[in-house]
Amino acid sequence: MKKVLLTPAGFDPPSGAGLSLDLKVFSHFGCYGLAIPTSITVQNSFNVYDYKMLPTSLITGSYHCLKMDFKISGIKIGMIGGKKAIPAIKAILADNQQLPVVADPVFRSSSGRWLLDKDDLKATLKF
Repeated sequence: MKKVLLTPAGFDPPSGAGLSLDLKVFSHFGCYGLAIPTSITVQNSFNVYDYKMLPTSLITGSYHCLKMDFKISGIKIGMIGGKKAIPAIKAILADNQQLPVVADPVFRSSSGRWLLDKDDLKATLKF
């Protein structure tokens, strides 16, 4: 049976990063991937033009639905999009304290666009 890995992360439409790339990596290593979008970007392969954080209720609701259906073996955290998502991420981590976690929070795109309000940076680093 394949290990099931969960990625709460941002959605990158060109799939060069974010949850779509995480799912590709999980699959490459023979794992089954679950994705919880935390934010959505408006971008192409050259530039990020905008992003929006999804409501915390969607993040926690998605997690609760997935955990009813799957036994999660590990978690990889990506772009969360803002400090409002931190309680949802903390709840997911608290519910899975025994699991390995990779924290790769994305603060800025490769093209230089901040993907987190700079005022939220300190709070994000503490989760």
